[in-house]
Amino acid sequence: MAPALGRGAPPTDADRMRAVLTWMIAVLSNQIAQAPIAGLDARVALTLTGPGGGTWWIDEAGVLTPSDDKVAAHITAPR
Repeated sequence: MAPALGRGAPPTDADRMRAVLTWMIAVLSNQIAQAPIAGLDARVALTLTGPGGGTWWIDEAGVLTPSDDKVAAHITAPR
């Protein structure tokens, strides 16, 4: 939002990024719960690296709690 207001983006840190990622994953999970992902018939893991990063497990019903269960794919990307 800062650039839209003509301001520079504030610096970030792990705590701020973790809050942003937590919010984004919650929104994603809510969207999946309302409209399950057709064709996703196995669990996938998403790992975002960098400050505030983490790993989230996703299936056709939404974002799951951490698990050691098998996943069909593990996606890793910088935040």
